[in-house]
Amino acid sequence: KRHPIEYNIKLGATKSGAIKSLQVDSLSDAGAYINMSPPVAYKTVTLGPGPYRVDNLYWRGKSVLTNNCHTGSFRGFSTPQSGFAIENTMDILADKLGMTPTEFRRKNLLRNGDTSPVGHVLDFHEVSILSVMEKAAEELDFDRKFAKFKAENQDRKRRIRRGVGIAVTMRGNSVGADGNGHDVSRILIEVMPDASIHANIGLVEIGQGLRTCQMQMVAEGMGVDVKRVTMGETDTSRSPATGACIASRGTLLGGGAIADACKNIHEILIEGLRKTYGKDLDSVNFENDRVLFGGHDLSFKEVVDICYAANLTPMAAGTYSIPILNWDEEKGHGDPFYTYTYSCHAAEVEVDLDVGTVDVIKMVGSHDMGRAINPLMVDGQIYGGMAMAQGMALTEDLGHNTETSALKNLNFDGYLLPTILDVPDTNVPVLDENVDPRAAFGGGSIGEPSLEPGVAAVACAVNMALGKPGMITELPYSLDRVYAAAQELWGDDDVEIS
Repeated sequence: KRHPIEYNIKLGATKSGAIKSLQVDSLSDAGAYINMSPPVAYKTVTLGPGPYRVDNLYWRGKSVLTNNCHTGSFRGFSTPQSGFAIENTMDILADKLGMTPTEFRRKNLLRNGDTSPVGHVLDFHEVSILSVMEKAAEELDFDRKFAKFKAENQDRKRRIRRGVGIAVTMRGNSVGADGNGHDVSRILIEVMPDASIHANIGLVEIGQGLRTCQMQMVAEGMGVDVKRVTMGETDTSRSPATGACIASRGTLLGGGAIADACKNIHEILIEGLRKTYGKDLDSVNFENDRVLFGGHDLSFKEVVDICYAANLTPMAAGTYSIPILNWDEEKGHGDPFYTYTYSCHAAEVEVDLDVGTVDVIKMVGSHDMGRAINPLMVDGQIYGGMAMAQGMALTEDLGHNTETSALKNLNFDGYLLPTILDVPDTNVPVLDENVDPRAAFGGGSIGEPSLEPGVAAVACAVNMALGKPGMITELPYSLDRVYAAAQELWGDDDVEIS
């Protein structure tokens, strides 16, 4: 299960709304075993501050062993929890300054060349978080609805209220500096005599579309039609060690290994051409299932035939590793990750003050993961991430007993997941693509980012409907918690029922 994390946050800004300081103490419950708590704590500290300009940051993250339920790896590795805490705090401060959530964020989001809160100079790719947020806000019509709902919700007789929320995050692609020098991927690619291409990679398909994405990159790297490419099932007997399917690393790491293997195979194929056409070949281009060089235009199959006729074997391994990151472990300062995905979710909800129910009306998931290798599958990830965020925000609860450490909800009759009846069909994924020069094929991560800001967006929307930013400070926003908050703020309905 996810780590329960408590946050003590102090956030300071000028009267004009420029963030100057952020101080956070986070305490996560590891349960009875350490397991993944150290890397979870690392990501809590390095990604928790979000994509903001923060002149002065102090974040102390601790994880403690308890007699509670064992915790481990879960999509996001603490960033959904941190986003929930930080984004609600941002709304509280924006409200104190008389600014809307988007006004406050526009003033403080990172731009090209800025330094991240933990000291990473972002001068190597497009820092698109402002554009990502604007696209989400536009799709939800956030600014107009925020003003409209805020005015409507002043009426104490209005018992069913609307609210909108918006949240931003930035996600490091790959394991990061806590695995400095050890984040590596490998692939083995073989071109068969019939010019089909078979690949074996150690990354695992768990429903995220990894195999399709990797095959597309193999086809692009080889310059052939994707129909030529097959990929073996991941098996340690024939797949080179590539590391775990974690840390939003598959596209970035796999793509790097694929590019290396394709380059190596091209050199073998070119050696076959030299044996036939002579040593002095002009540049050789592999594209659109054709091979172009020195006025010649051959099919890929013809070039493969030439290679095999020359007794060469067009097979190669590819290896890629994340460069050593400049990270000061003692100071917690520097480059915690190699590159980032920028994300924003916006949500509209309807809250019934007299019952405590929350209906999600619409969510928007806007992301820049670099180039989308397969846009349809990226959309699918975002739809799934928004649904998962809705569940984490509103219904999913293990029912932990603080006195006995027992769990009440051990099955899905008590641990409530959102169903097709709960998730709105009006949800919209938005892609704000900027090719990442640090990725071999221009694309990075979407697996975890597609979830991360959604929890905070729904929570901020509920608090806006209740009329007080940051009103509820604990997940999930269950019927009981929402009802209690509504009672505290607005009391009972004074309409007589006959």
